[in-house]
Amino acid sequence: MNHHLDVWDRLEIIMREKNYDRVVYTYRLDEQCRSITPYLAKLFADGNLLNTLRDDFGGGDFRLLIREGRKLVFSGEISIVSLPNNNSNLI
Repeated sequence: MNHHLDVWDRLEIIMREKNYDRVVYTYRLDEQCRSITPYLAKLFADGNLLNTLRDDFGGGDFRLLIREGRKLVFSGEISIVSLPNNNSNLI
């Protein structure tokens, strides 16, 4: 693997592989970029991961740890912007 890839590139590669043996432990980050424990969610590393973090958890700053069994295959911090609520009534 190319060690010059950034977090987003590495994450995209893992999500494209659709390996359902890989589990994503998702932690929300506080203002000092420390993980808030316990983990927020345990998800699959697939193409729905980012949408799930945005839509179900409102976006924000996250630390992702992706494991395949006991092996850590990814560790990184990401930020996801939440979409505006399309159901809001604008006057």
